[in-house]
Amino acid sequence: MTDQCWVVHHLDQAHNRVRLIGVMSVTVKISYSIPEAAEASSLSRSMLFDLIRAGELDSVKVRGRRLIPAEALHRLVSQTRDDCPNRRAA
Repeated sequence: MTDQCWVVHHLDQAHNRVRLIGVMSVTVKISYSIPEAAEASSLSRSMLFDLIRAGELDSVKVRGRRLIPAEALHRLVSQTRDDCPNRRAA
């Protein structure tokens, strides 16, 4: 996991200044377990295993534990969105 720090501010247009509201630290995961990936992607565990078997989703095994790199999950969702012919423009 990696940490990212975010500064939260507010533009006060009435007084033409930026006001600091706070600083927030966010932990970003670099990989997901199968249950975490299922929750994050709204896909079932069996669907994730099917995608892995079909070579459509990358995964690694670390000491017997199956992990899905975060980039692989993002790539899967992005490719699926880009390949969808009925996708409506935002």
